[in-house]
Amino acid sequence: MKQRLLLGLVAGALMSVTSAANAAEYLITSVTELTSVMAAQGIPLSRGMKVAADQINASGYLGADKIKLVQYDNGGDRGQSVLLVRRAAEEGSLAIIGTGTGYSSYSIGPVANELKVPLMGMVYAPDLLSPGPWSLKMTSSDDSHTFSVARYALAKGKPQRCMIIYARDNPGFVAQYKTFTAFMEKEGVKFVGDYESLSLQDTDFSAIATKVASLKPDCLHISTIGGQAANIILQALSAGMSPTTKIYSTSVANNAFLQVGGKAVDGTIIASDYAPGGLNEEGKQFEADYIKAYGTPPENWSAVGYSQVKLIAWAIKQSSPNVTRERIRDAIANVKDWPTILGSSGKVSITDRLPEYPAAIITAKDGKFVPAPQ
Repeated sequence: MKQRLLLGLVAGALMSVTSAANAAEYLITSVTELTSVMAAQGIPLSRGMKVAADQINASGYLGADKIKLVQYDNGGDRGQSVLLVRRAAEEGSLAIIGTGTGYSSYSIGPVANELKVPLMGMVYAPDLLSPGPWSLKMTSSDDSHTFSVARYALAKGKPQRCMIIYARDNPGFVAQYKTFTAFMEKEGVKFVGDYESLSLQDTDFSAIATKVASLKPDCLHISTIGGQAANIILQALSAGMSPTTKIYSTSVANNAFLQVGGKAVDGTIIASDYAPGGLNEEGKQFEADYIKAYGTPPENWSAVGYSQVKLIAWAIKQSSPNVTRERIRDAIANVKDWPTILGSSGKVSITDRLPEYPAAIITAKDGKFVPAPQ
């Protein structure tokens, strides 16, 4: 069985770059949550990837060569994620993008390193990199993004008493609340109540909402997915939370937050990977192409998916004409001032597989994300 798998991997890798009429087709595979509770992140992520692949192929960025993007749905399941990564590797994928959440990403890191295929994750916490050198990521760190929103909170909101609500079954959300708490406590901000934890599957937040209303914090820091965070805010307001309570997050810059929360989430301050409307000319073109393709503006994860494919395509170009998985991995591991639509500077640097760029600070207003007041 192992011998057959190895033969399949070798044959697939050769097939992925086989020349047809002097043009190569480079296979990239995504493994994301297109169904399940995490589809609110996985779908925009996958759409952003598709926009990037279409741009690359239409523009001739790789000359006559093309990107072939195959997208698989893991259904939010770790076991399925592992199977799909193995499938993608056997089919000859030169790089794999996955998944839409750290919950699944951490389960496939060891597999990608076992198979020696570059894995581009969408996670903030650096844990994905631990299994070995084949694990990569596009997004900056939890600390970087959370520090950005915490500094903004101190400068603009001047909170005195904060409360923490977080999803305990996602390592990134745990890291976010810990970073926010440690930073704010050093600045003299007090935290009231216990740190309230929940599961990503929860829908009833009445107990947490009652605590928020009774403790009367002047700020909330919420670390969970967008739709769930919006539900927490709605239930807290219904329980008696003051509408003047300032709300901060590093994880809710997606349309589910706006659609579920409506006017109730207006004013929420969010550290985002993407500045609405596009940070630069590339961002504006991305925005236009995304709206043309899907009839709705891109969101945070759309921009991340787009950037993942663009970075892999850049690595393919750097590796040409001898494009291999190892050369793609090596190209991505250390990057200096690579132009990007992410963050607030238009550039990302990657050192020892750790990307860094300053977060964009945005807010919800009238059903849209807009830059936060400066």
